[in-house]
Amino acid sequence: MKITDVTLTLFAWSDIPATTYGRHTGRFSGQSQLGLLTVKTDDGVEGHAFLGSAQRGAHMDGASLIQFLKPVVMGQDPLDRERLYQGLWSRNRATTYRAIGAVDVALWDIAGKTAKMPIHRLLGSYRDSVLAYASSAVLPSKEAYAEEAAAVNCAAQAAARAADRGDAGFEIASAKLRANMAAEVGATIAHQTHGAIGFTHEYGLHRWTKRLHAWTSEFGSERYWADVLGGQVAARGADALWSDITRRSDATRVRA
Repeated sequence: MKITDVTLTLFAWSDIPATTYGRHTGRFSGQSQLGLLTVKTDDGVEGHAFLGSAQRGAHMDGASLIQFLKPVVMGQDPLDRERLYQGLWSRNRATTYRAIGAVDVALWDIAGKTAKMPIHRLLGSYRDSVLAYASSAVLPSKEAYAEEAAAVNCAAQAAARAADRGDAGFEIASAKLRANMAAEVGATIAHQTHGAIGFTHEYGLHRWTKRLHAWTSEFGSERYWADVLGGQVAARGADALWSDITRRSDATRVRA
């Protein structure tokens, strides 16, 4: 088996809300790019890895990956992982650790698919379950994460009840904005959790999260609905915001 091609497909990621993952990242927002690295072989087996994040786009590492790392692995046996890794590492001053890591992960992916085993089995695991690791935007406590989920649920329920009342513009805009924000966090945590416990290629989680990401772009993005809500608040004035919210909430409870 020989490597026949290495490609990096970039996906635009826009409307990233102001986010921090810790002091080491600072606070960032706006746009980024995610990358799907594909290592192809003449046997038809393909290895994949992700590159990029909300903070640092894949395009920042992708150019050096293709220029300096692709030639190292082209025409080589992808199962010679350690030998290839040494060659990749020798280019560390020309590229980035992220790029080297992505190619290495893709090679391990090929090894797992060839052996028809999850990667953790190839590494010699013996447990049936492990504590999962997942990360997301930094919140101050576990209660705050629960509140995040509860807020989305409350917003959706309020919108559904207000729709029965016939005047649900404010509630629907709030629910769509809140759900969009939660979808990004939820999809990230889901993939990190399943990846940490060894569920990757053999579990179709991506079919669900891909649809979740697509849904966030339908019927208006976060920026669109934030503009809608901001326009409504600005038109009524800041002093009227709390009374408007409580009045609409009271009407929803009475009707319900």
